[in-house]
Formats: sequence, C-alpha cells, structure tokens
Amino acid sequence: MFARIKKQLRAVIPQGKGRGTGAHPMFQPEHDWQIMSAAFIVVNVVVAVIAWYMYIQVESGTFFASTVVQEENSSAQLQKNELTNIIEHYEQKKRRSGEFQREAEVIIDPSE
Repeated sequence: MFARIKKQLRAVIPQGKGRGTGAHPMFQPEHDWQIMSAAFIVVNVVVAVIAWYMYIQVESGTFFASTVVQEENSSAQLQKNELTNIIEHYEQKKRRSGEFQREAEVIIDPSE
C-alpha cells in the first residue's frame, strides 16, 4: 500500500538525480527560508510599532481618556440624591415590617 502511494507521489513530484538538488521548482529550501525570515522580520517590526504607539498613548494619558467630563459638584449632588433614595427605601421597609408584626393574624382552627 505504501509503495503504491510512494509511486503516485513520485509521478506527481519528479525527483532529481541526487539528494537536495532541488530538481523541482516547488522545492527550494533556500528560497522558502528567505520568505519565512522576511515574513518573521516584517511581523515583528509591525508588532513593535503597534506596541510603541500604544505605549506612547498610555504614557501621555490619551489612550484611556474619558470623553465625558462631569463636574464634581453635580456628581456629588447625584450621589447624595441616590443615597437619600436608598435610605428612604430601607425606612419604608422597616415601617412595613413593623406593621406586619403589630397586626395579629387571625387563625381559624377548623377543629372547633
């Protein structure tokens, strides 16, 4: 079975007379290494440029800068209003629970 596969591969990809002669233009190890090395260098340079750009943006403070500017007074007033609403909510819960405790439940005993 492997001989048959090997035979078919040799028919598709012709072999040279010696090992490593590169008889077929599809197999050119030197050229392939040049392409891979150039691609590796280009990718590394692009990554380095992107990293440098992001570093400069973060260092200057513009990368994570918020576009919405709020005044401190309005923010403090808003927080105070929210806190007041929360306190009122819990006071209402306390009053309601007190009312439930004061009201006696009428339990009807079916055996009587």
